[in-house]
Amino acid sequence: MTVVSQPESTAGGGGASLSAPYEVEFPFQRTTGPVMGAFLSALREGRLLGLRTGSGEVLCPPPEFDPVSGAHHDDPGALVELEPTGTVTSWTWVPSRPGDPAPDGFAWALIRIDGTTGGTLMHAVDTGGDPDLMQVGLRVSARWTAARAGALSDITSFAPGGPVAAPPLTDPGERDEGALRLVTPLAMHYTYVPGASRSAFLRGLADKRIIGRTCPSCEQTYVPAPDFCARCLCELGAEKQLDGRGTVVTYCVVSFPFPGQTFTPPYAVAHIRLTGADTRVMHLIQEVELADIEIGMEVEPVWETNQDPEPGWMNIRYFRPTTTPGTSRA
Repeated sequence: MTVVSQPESTAGGGGASLSAPYEVEFPFQRTTGPVMGAFLSALREGRLLGLRTGSGEVLCPPPEFDPVSGAHHDDPGALVELEPTGTVTSWTWVPSRPGDPAPDGFAWALIRIDGTTGGTLMHAVDTGGDPDLMQVGLRVSARWTAARAGALSDITSFAPGGPVAAPPLTDPGERDEGALRLVTPLAMHYTYVPGASRSAFLRGLADKRIIGRTCPSCEQTYVPAPDFCARCLCELGAEKQLDGRGTVVTYCVVSFPFPGQTFTPPYAVAHIRLTGADTRVMHLIQEVELADIEIGMEVEPVWETNQDPEPGWMNIRYFRPTTTPGTSRA
């Protein structure tokens, strides 16, 4: 973690807060079904498809379920060929960020695709960075990438003007089931700043100390402590050091692997109420058979032995039982 400046405060003894880059990512796969799979396959070919519903409406993108009857659309024969052109019905201008479809700002727009009778397609409209060109009713057409893979991003953006033919595929190899399976890497990247009190807690872990703080009004002790009590909104009192021992309140055995997993399953994660605290911490339980873990089991921390530790939770490797399994049921 790095240090960032913040105004002087009595919370956490004052001083600067830590900060660290943080990434939350949950990649998953889903099958698309016959209708959406055909729509994505057509995008790879530089074509745009809509779907004719049971009521006769033509919609793009094609829905998996009829918006009126709720019936499942599973007949690719209901798909119809559309021109990749349309009319802007609503829009908002946004500045560009790394990875966006235009370098100098663009509009996210709802576009009524020609040949459809309802619904809109949301996509980027690139006007060359000029927001004054955007307006409701603007006629636009799709601009295609040559590196098409069967995804909506095969259309890099829409732009004012007439239709432009899709360029030849850079990889025209045969597509097997790619259009029938999507990998969706949901991710958020940001900088986490824990604040003065939690920074003091994280620094304490580097020194093998567990620090809490108590509300002077309701006397609830927080570990790790925020700057203010969640109940009373009072600034918390002085630091209070705990010995790290606690009791398992609830636990979960993780049996299945998932992307980004640090530990090899099966393993146990528990909510632990530390002695002297009113809140819980979550951590691993080890040095015990998974079948012997139980609610009420007394545990203690096992610390890392690094000579130059950095502030952070991983200075505690895990918690282990201090009592014989089975005695907490008595």
